[in-house]
Amino acid sequence: MTDTKPIRVVLVDDHTLFRKGLAELLEQRSAIRIVGNAANGDDAMELLSTTEADVVITDLNMPPHGGLALLRKIRAAGWKVPVLVLTVSDARDDLANALGAGAQGYLLKDMEPDDVVDAVQRAVRGETVVAPAMTLKLVHLLQGGGQPPKAEALHQLTPR
Repeated sequence: MTDTKPIRVVLVDDHTLFRKGLAELLEQRSAIRIVGNAANGDDAMELLSTTEADVVITDLNMPPHGGLALLRKIRAAGWKVPVLVLTVSDARDDLANALGAGAQGYLLKDMEPDDVVDAVQRAVRGETVVAPAMTLKLVHLLQGGGQPPKAEALHQLTPR
């Protein structure tokens, strides 16, 4: 039998109850160990400078600067740790901004607990993970915004 090293996770969310509940859920369902948690991006940066983490899970919308600002700071510091955004926002722009800023994944807070655990494990393996409910929006982004061509734009085309 081989010992599996636990996945070290840092949680960042401004809601204490959610952070503690997620920590308990993750530690009960798999070989995940919460090595730190923070209520905002500034505290998270301080924590990450002194803690070895295999993955960071952050909320998107939290005061004062939000998860995108944290993500940009992590990347600007040169840290390669995978960052998963875990949010209530199913907005296409939020998805695009998070992935564009270097997020390893985009998860929704209404996902099944086992799916969140699976996403953490996949992110540590280097995979990009997106909540199933967001895949169509991701496809639309990759297809140039998913907006149908405007009728007046079609009239500008020549027969050739």
